[in-house]
Amino acid sequence: MDLTEQIYINKKDRGMRKFDEILDFIHKNYNDSNMSLAILADSFNMNYQYISKLFIAKTGTYFVNYLNVFRLEKSRELLDTTDLLVEEIAHRVGFTSGNSYIRTFKKYYRITPGQYKKNSK
Repeated sequence: MDLTEQIYINKKDRGMRKFDEILDFIHKNYNDSNMSLAILADSFNMNYQYISKLFIAKTGTYFVNYLNVFRLEKSRELLDTTDLLVEEIAHRVGFTSGNSYIRTFKKYYRITPGQYKKNSK
């Protein structure tokens, strides 16, 4: 392996570690309704446009889609295991309102959280 290949591999490894740190940050802070590319950029001292491109390259989707799916999966756990109201679940997983949560849930799962909860019992 020549020096150019080694430098490329080292940069790639560093980039993967940084992306893993970003994902870890999101997974720990997904319930912050202010979570955004700007927050990530500030937290990691990176350009938000670069993070956006990194998300597409590493996950195949946009940051907001990744965040929404992660939040929705966490909300499904709460729907399955608690008797919390939809509005409370929405706020616990980072949505700013019950309405935006319901709209997003329905967009991804084609049913409302209430219908999901009823069907899962």
